Amino acid sequence: MKSCVRLVGYFTLASTLALIVAESPAVLARDCEKAEAYYRLSREKQDGDRLYLLEKSFQLCPSHVKASSELFSAYLDLAKTYYVEGRYEKAIGAYEQALVIKPDDPASRDALKALQEEVSSQSGGFKTAQEIVEKYRQGGPADNVPKLMGFQSQTAPKSRLRFNNILFNEWSYQIDRPEASKQLDEIGAALRSLRTERLRFTVEGHADNRGPSDDNMRISRQRAEAIKEYLVKNFGIEPERIEPLGLGSEKPLVSNDSAENMRKNRRVEILFVQ
Repeated sequence: MKSCVRLVGYFTLASTLALIVAESPAVLARDCEKAEAYYRLSREKQDGDRLYLLEKSFQLCPSHVKASSELFSAYLDLAKTYYVEGRYEKAIGAYEQALVIKPDDPASRDALKALQEEVSSQSGGFKTAQEIVEKYRQGGPADNVPKLMGFQSQTAPKSRLRFNNILFNEWSYQIDRPEASKQLDEIGAALRSLRTERLRFTVEGHADNRGPSDDNMRISRQRAEAIKEYLVKNFGIEPERIEPLGLGSEKPLVSNDSAENMRKNRRVEILFVQ
């Protein structure tokens, strides 16, 4: 959903609900008529445009049953898509928006709590081989997520690991930071201990948003391939079990609004699949 960045660009639904207090019945009626027009138009649109129109409809008339129901479902779909992509913070935001509409929805509350715990657990630094294995055994934080695109079997992700210490210099794919090598040694030891399970995994390479998109895509792919080469060479991991994937600057971990944040986005993540 390329245009779904509009999700948080407009004022929040919670603020909207507060604004309608003390409005006269005539004003509310006119707003609900406008909401119906937005809702009908949304039926002709897709993805971000549809989401935007549903948001406008709900903002004008929260009692519009069809608009609120479809907007709730759209937020859930968006949250699950963000989850598959590993964009947990955005998934959390989508679940929070859904809960504005249906605060007592138990599935959404449980998914939100699980994701918040997941983000908290992955925000730490160095991960030992044992911790990585335990993370694999636990699996992911959410159930019933959409199938992951990019594999013939269309399998769902089992778990994802972020590493905030495997970072790269600008326009480089060299593993030349001591903390990166130390962390990769723990990853290699973990994967070697899981060899009998014959799991497959993807190494995702990422970039900041400087430079042409084609160049960012290429350098991110080279970063993923460098990690694969390191694990194959030093730990004997079978090459066919590792899928290197370059994602360019499409999925930043944080906004590219400072040198430090850009550094954080020049990273890799590992995704186990089953």
